[in-house]
Amino acid sequence: MQQSPIMANVKLFRVTEFAESVFQSPLSHRTALHPFWVMLLVALWVATVGHWPLWQTLLIQAKTGAASPALLAGVAASLAAVALGLLALTAWRWTFKWGIVLLLSWTALGACAMLLQQADGQALAVSPLGLLQFFIAPGNLARLGTLPCLLTLLVAAVLPAILILRGRIRRIPVGASLVMNTLVLIAVYLLLTRVGGIFSHSIPSVLDVLPLG
Repeated sequence: MQQSPIMANVKLFRVTEFAESVFQSPLSHRTALHPFWVMLLVALWVATVGHWPLWQTLLIQAKTGAASPALLAGVAASLAAVALGLLALTAWRWTFKWGIVLLLSWTALGACAMLLQQADGQALAVSPLGLLQFFIAPGNLARLGTLPCLLTLLVAAVLPAILILRGRIRRIPVGASLVMNTLVLIAVYLLLTRVGGIFSHSIPSVLDVLPLG
């Protein structure tokens, strides 16, 4: 049976970008979370839960007076800003979710590395280069199969990644994505510059190697 022109137009309307606009979108699209809020939530998750061994050490140092509350705030702001900047580079319709999954995975691996360093009584290598050098060392990669590391990977990466992949994120035009990502990167640059100026003698060493105790 030949499809009527009206039904064909309705079908075309449903699969076009116009059907997903703010004013003509279905309910699922209108209630989906805006990409900016997704970026912000993921960045906060990465800066906190994704670095929980780091915060465990920093809080111990704060109790002994080795780390001030202002320094903790600066580290948190730096971690969140870096994560937000990385997410802004991948916040496009075709790459956004997988960019988030990759960031969550790398952050969780870093948390495992710091957890293993804590178990060995070593200083925490927090920088990406330090974490990479840790995994390259013989035997360290195989230790990811321990129960604490598996639980860290599950909580910090696997569960939030499943929520992201199954969740609804609002689709916005390419032009709007470009403006949003540019503004986010500018804000990240300004924040990191400000934090770096205030803690120029503290945060670089903390984010490179953090002694235990």
